[in-house]
Amino acid sequence: MREARERAITLHGVDGEVLAAFIRFLYTCHCSIAPDKLVGLAAMADQYDVTLLQQLCMDAIRMHATNHR
Repeated sequence: MREARERAITLHGVDGEVLAAFIRFLYTCHCSIAPDKLVGLAAMADQYDVTLLQQLCMDAIRMHATNHR
């Protein structure tokens, strides 16, 4: 595997802030991110089957949408 030799993994199409928040959540179960990045974080949580993070993102998206009507 190339990743084993290079000691790096390339994730295409992933925003750096979203990736940082995702990794932070995996280690701490906490993260904060700008509202405009929530959809990307929810999608990443869905892709990697991190159900709790996905649900938290969806709740935050709903709350943000409700507050901005």
